[in-house]
Amino acid sequence: ALERGDNMTMNISNGTGTTVNEIFDALKEVLYFSQEAIRKPLRAGEVHAITCDNTLAKKTLGWSPEVGLQEGLEATIAQMRG
Repeated sequence: ALERGDNMTMNISNGTGTTVNEIFDALKEVLYFSQEAIRKPLRAGEVHAITCDNTLAKKTLGWSPEVGLQEGLEATIAQMRG
């Protein structure tokens, strides 16, 4: 990305839709968090669903995801913990 893309903005994701609840559950497991999520009604204008498209990253950088959400979170937390 430092050598290609001419400072373009592009999506970097696993290319599949993931709910906020799925992200919370994955983080809960990786962090050994025992509390339940606090759920509230959607606010007016809040985005209900979005999925990132990696097409530009694949075309411009030759990049594609190699790990899933759980594995990526585990690796990120492990790096943060040292």
